[in-house]
Amino acid sequence: MFMAVCLSPLTTPAYPGGASPTTVPVAVTITVANPAPSTAKVAPVTIHELVWSNRDRPAMPRVTRSVPVIAIRRGPYLRSAALAAGAQLAKPNKMWADHAEVITAGDYTGSNAFDLMVKWSDGEVTIYKDIDERTKLPTAADQHPANEIKIAAAGSTWKYAKGLATGKFGGNKWPDDVVVRWVDGEVTKYTNVDGTGFHAEQQLQAPNDLWKNHATIIAGGDFDGTTNSDFDLLVRWSDGELTVYEDLGANSLKKERKLKPANQLWTHSRVLVPGEFGGNLWEDDLFVRWSDGEVTVYGNTQADALGREYQLVPPPARGSALLREQHSGRPAEKETAADESCDSVCGPSLLRRISADK
Repeated sequence: MFMAVCLSPLTTPAYPGGASPTTVPVAVTITVANPAPSTAKVAPVTIHELVWSNRDRPAMPRVTRSVPVIAIRRGPYLRSAALAAGAQLAKPNKMWADHAEVITAGDYTGSNAFDLMVKWSDGEVTIYKDIDERTKLPTAADQHPANEIKIAAAGSTWKYAKGLATGKFGGNKWPDDVVVRWVDGEVTKYTNVDGTGFHAEQQLQAPNDLWKNHATIIAGGDFDGTTNSDFDLLVRWSDGELTVYEDLGANSLKKERKLKPANQLWTHSRVLVPGEFGGNLWEDDLFVRWSDGEVTVYGNTQADALGREYQLVPPPARGSALLREQHSGRPAEKETAADESCDSVCGPSLLRRISADK
């Protein structure tokens, strides 16, 4: 889940200017960049606030002020001009690397600051309240900081939860409603989740093979541009299709819009984080981390069209160790354009590079 929902291995992109990246053993690093979330209204996860001129015709982004980011990075550190700053919340450790299976973020405690929700491999679900750059998260099972709230015990049915999406899905004014995709394909919604646990369970889908086998990533955002506070559910399917279920609180899963048809490129998206990163009032900017390490944001995405693409982190340069291992296996000086492919890892820039070389 890089960002508050990333635990898949993260590849190392090339440095700006050709500098060499630093690598660390496979482990998890959690980073929060910039001031406490209580000082501004922000999305659960972001890097910088990117400002566009309007919803439909975005201008080039500019950084106007820094806002909090929660990031989880596994394996080699990610370094770039866009993603360099941050305060470490936990040193690399096996607990987060091996057992933090599903992560989401919302304001579950009603303090106007974002909290981190973690579903662990044994079924325990934990909230870490009011995450900011001063937070220190535990790195061992016997550590329990003051901001830790256990809302489901180890051995609970939550060990079968495969995906979590937080948003405003019909509960109170806080982003504290949680949609869950279960291992058997059942989809449920809980409104007004708080420190006492999950409440008001509503079944959105009975167990089924479609959601069991093909709903790869789920995330909450607001892509339909309505002025109500009802969020939409974004689903990335195993064939690369992107679907938006509009106003989930009012419509359940009945109002479906196809944002992107089935395609190879989006099967390589590993993390999807919608948020209010731009200049409008909707959580409609889509942050994406790709399998080759590229990071992009699609500003002002709508329910039926992706927004303008901006690259925050480039993919590895041609001839890098990552692409040699994934593609031809040849030494860098002997690799040719024909050796590159999107079979193993890919992102939009790599795909365009391959297409241009043909």
